Amino acid sequence: MGSLKIIGISVCAYVQLSSAIILIVMSGISYNYFSNEILIFSPKLQHHIFFGCGIGVGFVVFIGLWIFLFFPKTIYNYIVTFPLLLILPCVYLYFSQPGSSSQFIKDWDQQWSVDLIETEMLQKKNKCCGWKNYTDKSLYPCPINFVSGCQQVVTDYLDPRFHEIFIFSCVSLIMGTVSTVMLVATMYFSSWNSFFSFIDVV
Repeated sequence: MGSLKIIGISVCAYVQLSSAIILIVMSGISYNYFSNEILIFSPKLQHHIFFGCGIGVGFVVFIGLWIFLFFPKTIYNYIVTFPLLLILPCVYLYFSQPGSSSQFIKDWDQQWSVDLIETEMLQKKNKCCGWKNYTDKSLYPCPINFVSGCQQVVTDYLDPRFHEIFIFSCVSLIMGTVSTVMLVATMYFSSWNSFFSFIDVV
């Protein structure tokens, strides 16, 4: 029975650490996604900066979880580590929910005619003409092998990436919530001083 308890608690600890690693990796990948040169315009919240900050928060959470494993009753865990572990994926879920691509490019209609150099470079690199179609502030003349409208090209780039962030945020949130509840309930209300002493005693 003791060995089963050790296995169960160990699995929870690994799951909790894994959820933090997922956040760090996902933040890094997302930062790279939104630093791509195809995104010549950004909304007021610049996503690459947002996810860049997420990398730092992820490391804070990861270090905090190790502190928890050694010192489970330290108040720092309950006011910093665990809230961040659960809040960060919730924030990611909010910003990557279905329809995020349309929200991201909602102001591109106005911006498209402002920075002509950037839009011209985008059209040439991605072989598309105009914003909504080839008649919408397009290159002139539009090469015959270019697709009509860069809006769809940008949307096709954003959609799978927002979807990926959404899925991994769900996974991280579920893993973090379940493992945290089980570990806190087991270790906080026990007489052991750390995860490792708990395993030794059991």
